[in-house]
Amino acid sequence: LVLRQLERHRLRAGAGRVELIDVAGRTVRTLFRGAVTSGTMRLRLDPADLRSGIYFVTARQGRGQGVRRVVIVRDD
Repeated sequence: LVLRQLERHRLRAGAGRVELIDVAGRTVRTLFRGAVTSGTMRLRLDPADLRSGIYFVTARQGRGQGVRRVVIVRDD
């Protein structure tokens, strides 16, 4: 999972967090929380324990927020 630009929001240096949210608005997993450097952030998302469905990855930093939709498809 590469977060280069989330819509029009660009990651800047400072404190931030990245979370995986389900369609009901619940935080499923915190992918990152801490200091962020400007530019690109690379995160790994292991979907092994996730159900099939639509999720949202949200990156929050200060008053800014960016969102990307993620679709998990499992065939087991």
